[in-house]
Amino acid sequence: MVSREFKIALAVAIAVLGVSKLDATPWYEIVPYGNDPFTFCTTGMPVDGWVAVNPATGTWTPIRHYPNLFWTGAYERVCPKAFGL
Repeated sequence: MVSREFKIALAVAIAVLGVSKLDATPWYEIVPYGNDPFTFCTTGMPVDGWVAVNPATGTWTPIRHYPNLFWTGAYERVCPKAFGL
């Protein structure tokens, strides 16, 4: 029979390996400006009616009454990761 301690150690090892694998998963998303996240995150999309406020937190502000929000989701996901938060 397998001891209780071995079962616990095995469960902990599987949990740790599973979490570390999730953390190491590569992540990539296409952004405008020739796929340049620095320009995208510091400028926003003025032609679409919104500009960057704080790339580290992914905040932006509209500069038109009805902005095109197509790229705002990418901005909110990519920029905090690009700026290391």
